[in-house]
Amino acid sequence: MNSRVVVEVVSELHLRLCMCMPMGIMVCMSRLHIVIDEAEKERFRHQAAREGKSLGAWLREAARERLAAANARPRLETAEDLRAFFAACDERERDRGPEPDWEEHRRVIEESMASGATDT
Repeated sequence: MNSRVVVEVVSELHLRLCMCMPMGIMVCMSRLHIVIDEAEKERFRHQAAREGKSLGAWLREAARERLAAANARPRLETAEDLRAFFAACDERERDRGPEPDWEEHRRVIEESMASGATDT
């Protein structure tokens, strides 16, 4: 297999490695350098080794998991999204009965503040 490797310096801390494969296919990967405390790096490396992974593979997996979690959260970008969110909240709380009376809460808070102690 004939391939040609091209290393491009994008910035002082960013290199891009590209392999020009036969049939004009180019595969590119970036190298990312991060500043990290040595002790933290060792904790990460140790955990990666326990899972049978390299530190780089472990960090990539952690980053992908974090992105997936962020994308799984509901996004409230429109008024309709907001209405749907509150409807889902109302449905989830439907069987719990009415919310406690605010005036009762307020009375307990004020009594607690006056006495300097709480009932909880």
